[in-house]
Amino acid sequence: MKKMRKFLKKHKNLNIILSTVAVIWIWRGVWDLTDMIVFSEIDLSLVLGFGIPMLIGFAYLFLNDSKLTELLHSNEAEE
Repeated sequence: MKKMRKFLKKHKNLNIILSTVAVIWIWRGVWDLTDMIVFSEIDLSLVLGFGIPMLIGFAYLFLNDSKLTELLHSNEAEE
């Protein structure tokens, strides 16, 4: 994990892109799974289709120390 953090620290733009994708996957998974529960249209293939990217997003953010400060404007992150 230290190599990954060192690589991502060196390539900040890649880290921003991956963090943004992770947040979007989590949001999309929660949104769509909630829709399925509310409207009682639970389909196992859809649960996996929304759940797997959501888990990948959580795993990436966990391995990245759950820090989303790189998504802030650069001036705000420095303060």
